[in-house]
Formats: sequence, structure tokens, C-alpha cells
Amino acid sequence: MLALVAAALLCSLAVPAFAEKNAALEAKLVPPGKVLHEDDFARDELGDEYRVAKGSWTVKDGTLVGKELKADEHAAVVGFGKPFSEGIVQFSFKLNGAKAMHLSLNDRDGHLFRAIVTPDGVVFRTDKDKKDPKSKSEVLGRSKKPFKPSEWYTLQLETFGPTAVLTVDDGVQFRVTHAGIGGQKTGYRIVTRGEGLQLDDIVIVSAGKPERKPF
Repeated sequence: MLALVAAALLCSLAVPAFAEKNAALEAKLVPPGKVLHEDDFARDELGDEYRVAKGSWTVKDGTLVGKELKADEHAAVVGFGKPFSEGIVQFSFKLNGAKAMHLSLNDRDGHLFRAIVTPDGVVFRTDKDKKDPKSKSEVLGRSKKPFKPSEWYTLQLETFGPTAVLTVDDGVQFRVTHAGIGGQKTGYRIVTRGEGLQLDDIVIVSAGKPERKPF
């Protein structure tokens, strides 16, 4: 199944205006390169490729389930993927009672930017630099199209230089350019508030060489 999703990234398809699990989304920014990681969670254990920082992350019924733990006094966080500068990540998600899901990217010095999905919509923003008291978060894109907690959606994030394209298969798409997007990232992180978040069909693909400058 995941091999089919990765191959589908090569196809020229319009963003569908409906939500589904494991949807084929077109790469808008750069051609997909090599598949670096793919996972359909068809097993019982999480595996060494995932780094649990906070909360509970378990494999259940073929999906990755994230849950915030009261004792942590922090959102649940799991990381995956190797350091990279440019690339594509795609996965399916269902909020299933979770208050929020963040796709967060960091560099070695701290937080860079993230997409935040809640039942009320999605926000794509930079993160505040905790080392700079004057630093502020900047909203780069916002949609108030709601996400139904009981439905599966597919999300894709592409990064190339200072440009990123965030696509959700319900028709939401942002293309943004910001200096904070460029540079080396430590991998991908999923953050969740509450409990019930389900993830599946994770695919990480390297960025191929664009035929023309994408920004």
C-alpha cells in the first residue's frame, strides 16, 4: 500500500476536495526523489525508528496512537526521520478526540515552524525563538475548514530552501516562503494534546532536483 502512495506522488493529480485515508497527493514544489522511510504499522511494537520524547505512543490495530500523559505536564511528542534540508513527508491522521495535532520541525538550536491541526481548522506558523525574548511566532497560513474527529485525512508537507507547501486532502493548501523554513532540520516531530490521535501510512521522500527554480 505504501509503495503505491510513494509512486502516486509522481503523478500529476489535483488536490481532491474530500478527505480520505492514504490519499494520493501531487508534489507541488519539487519532484519526489528516493523513498527514505515508509510505515503502515502492520506490527505490534513501535520500533527503533521512532523517538518518544513525551506521552504514550503505541501501535494498535495497525495505526500509531498518541496520548498525552498528565504526569508529563507536556504534550505528547514523537520524532522520526533522519536530519534533512529538503524533502517531502506524507501521512494519514485521525484526531479521534485529540485536541490538536502538530507537525513540528526543529533545527539543532530549537523550534522552527509547524502545522497545527485542530477540529476547528489548521494553522501553519513559525515558532518563537526561546533564546530571543523579542522573537514572536508568525502565522504563514490559516484555514478555518473544520476537521471531523472521526474521519481520516491525508497531510503532505514539502520543503525546498525557504519555501514550503502544506497540502491536506480536504482541499486546504498553503505555499509559503520564509527564512525560517530553510536550513538543516533534525527530522519530523508529531505533537498531540489530549488523547486518541491516530497516524498511519507515513512516507518520507527526499526532494528531487527541480526542473526550474520553485520559488
